[in-house]
Amino acid sequence: MRVIERRTTAWHRRGGRYALGAVVLMSLLAEPRTGSAMCGFRDLTLRPEHGPQPTNLIVYLEGYGVDLGTVRALSKRHPRLESSAHIIPLRVQQTYIGQQRLALAVLRPQEELRRNVTYLFAADGVSEEDLMSYGWSGQTAITFRADAPADNDPPVWISAPQVLTGTYRRFGCGPASFVPVAIEAKDAGPLFVKVELERAGKSRRVSYILPIIDGVVSIGHGMCSGAFDLAPGEKARAHLTLIDLAGNETPAPGGAVHIVGPGPKPIHDPSP
Repeated sequence: MRVIERRTTAWHRRGGRYALGAVVLMSLLAEPRTGSAMCGFRDLTLRPEHGPQPTNLIVYLEGYGVDLGTVRALSKRHPRLESSAHIIPLRVQQTYIGQQRLALAVLRPQEELRRNVTYLFAADGVSEEDLMSYGWSGQTAITFRADAPADNDPPVWISAPQVLTGTYRRFGCGPASFVPVAIEAKDAGPLFVKVELERAGKSRRVSYILPIIDGVVSIGHGMCSGAFDLAPGEKARAHLTLIDLAGNETPAPGGAVHIVGPGPKPIHDPSP
């Protein structure tokens, strides 16, 4: 399945977000949901990308651009996991709406996956090509395979999250603007982070689930899309919660972290 690093290199994605040149590519590999001067108009992404995957796996479907509508109306499309032997319906547990052309559906299987059985995600009106993984080696079908028993243990924080220096970049479009937060945690498989952003002077929190990439979760947006939109210099508190592949959660120790929206020059202000 696809992850951010792979998709930022896939410039032949039909209808997707990226049309990258080599020079821009090298500058963007570490950025969240980052595109180039040629943003696509639609894209669908399935997660998790790698295992071990438990039998009580949670599935995520993210839509960009035109495919926001696909994600928002997913419950009407009868999402499911299909194998050669049986079908498992998926219930839309929650839908998160990003602030820049992005939406994420959290899908819970109505029964546990069978061990060592390969499943494909399917939904009415969504073609198999829409859900292909595009990488250096070409197209790959996206599959799920439970090779671990049910996971009921919450993930563990090794240390409190650490805010790093924010990044603001513009390549004739964008900008890409995000604050990286270092995450040190352990679990049997890959982890995600639910981010609840509380802005100064605003009563409503904005929430989204982000992948951890190379030990960092990036709060903000890329050139073409993203979960959070922080104005340069805007202060906010980010409440972070670890989520494992089965949906078990653990809030970050030490409470919320304080971040500042990056500007043309990096801004780093860990104070409230």
